[in-house]
Amino acid sequence: MDAKIQALKPENANPDVWIPTFDQLQDLICQNVKKKSGDIWKVNDGIWKCTIIISEWTADYGTFAETERTFTGRDPELVAILALKAAIGVGERLLVGDLPND
Repeated sequence: MDAKIQALKPENANPDVWIPTFDQLQDLICQNVKKKSGDIWKVNDGIWKCTIIISEWTADYGTFAETERTFTGRDPELVAILALKAAIGVGERLLVGDLPND
């Protein structure tokens, strides 16, 4: 059987797969990232905005630097996932697709 990563749209009701709600994603972000001041989340005219401060590696200086990043979009779940990916440092390296049959 080919194992696939199931994110927001699972193919079946597998009790071992945790699919967070948007509220749970919001809570994870609010509890685990830095912010300047005010709310991390804002919504205006249907556009969601999430602003966080993350530590990014700066190769020029050979150290980490705090960077403010803002993620926007109409789909709050997608904005939350992008912010979480940045916060945990996976960026484009996130594994997607089929897993090996080990």
